[in-house]
Amino acid sequence: MAYAALLSLTNNLEYLKHLVPQNEKQIETLLERVNFLKKFLENSSPQSSNVTEVLEIKIIDATYKAEYIVESQIAANHGDEIFTNLEKVIEDIDSIKQEAMKVKEAIGAQDLQPRISSSSSSKPASIDKGYVVGIDDDLKKIKERLMGGSSKRETVSIVGMGGIGKTTLAKEVYGDKYISSYFNIRAWVTVSQDYNVQEILKGLRDSMQKLAKEKKGDEDSKPLDDEVYQNLMGMRYLIIMDDVWDTNFWNDVHHLFPNENNGSRIMLTTRQEQVAADADPNPGPDSRLPLHHMHFLNEDNSWKLLCMEVFGKDLSLPS
Repeated sequence: MAYAALLSLTNNLEYLKHLVPQNEKQIETLLERVNFLKKFLENSSPQSSNVTEVLEIKIIDATYKAEYIVESQIAANHGDEIFTNLEKVIEDIDSIKQEAMKVKEAIGAQDLQPRISSSSSSKPASIDKGYVVGIDDDLKKIKERLMGGSSKRETVSIVGMGGIGKTTLAKEVYGDKYISSYFNIRAWVTVSQDYNVQEILKGLRDSMQKLAKEKKGDEDSKPLDDEVYQNLMGMRYLIIMDDVWDTNFWNDVHHLFPNENNGSRIMLTTRQEQVAADADPNPGPDSRLPLHHMHFLNEDNSWKLLCMEVFGKDLSLPS
């Protein structure tokens, strides 16, 4: 949640920088502090987890206050007030940065190192950005769900009819730079109608390319499900399972994914709401995990996509 709050603040600050160029130096100073805290959260070590939790609470509180101030200034655009209020925000964020630096020094790190040295960022073999139109809002919402919310392992499901863009959205999420920085491991597997659990296991293992290479010597000595589970232990992971059809699928695979309260996420794309509901640990009206429904493009975006397909994405669109 702290990282998602910092990400939202970054976006607002970038917008404010263009709105009030006379305050660009202040805003750049604040962005530097915010980016430091984002890097700190991405790469904090297991030894500092207890202290980091305390810092995260402070980060969330300070970031929400900063968001309120920044959004108020965007609406009001009063130059003198912006200068005064930004100075206060910088002071608050800088105080937290100093605490983070003390944590870093206390655990003996010379620089912020990745939490897991063998983290993987392999991409699905078929990933192709192509012409991506009209999914900015969907992408933002999914990223907030993946990087915010509970520290418990959660499942995020994208639901919609065939061809509506579920896989395209999932690929955009998978390749997003903030997502790749936030999660230690990302793995992708396409499931489809006639899935085979062993093939799913192999797909997950192979998607963790770096880990699979390092642990190759163990492949014959342990079952595939144990290998996948142990590869994920101690890591904040994102598993994307694309094109899930069978309502029994979740029962077949959920035991593969450790729940270590570190913000790990599993994302499904499916045509069937029941498949998504079965993957929700809190089904029913009290569910904390609403499904993300994909919808048809509006008229403007449909026309834009058609023009891109016909004329190419680098050409000016006809009016």
